[in-house]
Amino acid sequence: MLKVTVCITTYNLESYIEQTLNSILSQKTSFDFEILVGDDCSTDGTRNILLAYKEKYPDKITLHFQQNNVGVNKNDYELIYLSKGEYIAWCDGDDYWIDEYKLEKQVRFLDENPQYSCVHTLWRDFYESENRSEDVVFEQYDWEKRISGRLYIERLLTRQDSGCRFSSLLVRKKILLDFLDRDSSILVGIDHLQNDFAIFCMLVDVAPSFLLREVMVVYRIRKESLSQTGAQSKRYNYSLKGLNLTIYLLNKYKISHGIVQKTLHSTVSFVLYYMYKFECVDDLDKIDVQLRSIRFQYSLGQRMLILAIHYRWLYTIVELFINVNNRLKKCHNFTLGRG
Repeated sequence: MLKVTVCITTYNLESYIEQTLNSILSQKTSFDFEILVGDDCSTDGTRNILLAYKEKYPDKITLHFQQNNVGVNKNDYELIYLSKGEYIAWCDGDDYWIDEYKLEKQVRFLDENPQYSCVHTLWRDFYESENRSEDVVFEQYDWEKRISGRLYIERLLTRQDSGCRFSSLLVRKKILLDFLDRDSSILVGIDHLQNDFAIFCMLVDVAPSFLLREVMVVYRIRKESLSQTGAQSKRYNYSLKGLNLTIYLLNKYKISHGIVQKTLHSTVSFVLYYMYKFECVDDLDKIDVQLRSIRFQYSLGQRMLILAIHYRWLYTIVELFINVNNRLKKCHNFTLGRG
């Protein structure tokens, strides 16, 4: 079996994909690896660039062109099953690697430490609009190296983990295949845009993760991407679909009611506000059914927003309630501060 498959998903990334491919092709390894690219119907010059690289590296690069736009989750799902490697590494089509021994170091680690599902690395944030870079350096929490299953998922949902970039991951493919053979809905049944988070959850469901404390990857922060956008409608859509995945995980792992409330409160408030702003009554009805399935309890402010979505004239009352509530909080904090 081939040792590693490097999976790349692309969509309209003609400005970045060459740097991504070159960074992977420059890897120095003691084993063979393949590069598997899934292009999701790009409409710019991405496909032409990919074809040129395929012609130059026919034995190294395999291209998988979607006939219709299927989204990043389905694209990744297909790449997992098409991969030939024992391990899978990911690199998003606008990120790139900066350590030519990245794969060598990660493979050696997983070969020598079978108790881990995956290994990831530190990274460098590149703020494209500012042409500025910043290394993200931290220690991994001890619990991340010890626990798996429901406890790990619970801490991920409540954002207690130290962090992980998708483009830094090397994972055991068998874990993903076993999970997807049992339940593929996490990638192809649930409407969300968080393929990286979904895949990481599949891994730590079985075994812990490990962080190599070396900066090996550049994570590009663009003005417009799936997770980074200034458009309110896109932020709303990303958060609304993110709720679908979160609710799936809360249900699957039978997370306690207290954690459900803690996990969902701020996201539900954000989504409800934009449901009102964009008059998305149908979206409210759909998400309400899902929230009721996990016995989520709306706060008073959220209930008033729900009424305002159905009866828009009530929003003036909601705004008044929010303003009064905020003023009361400020007065309370001021009183406490004077002690």
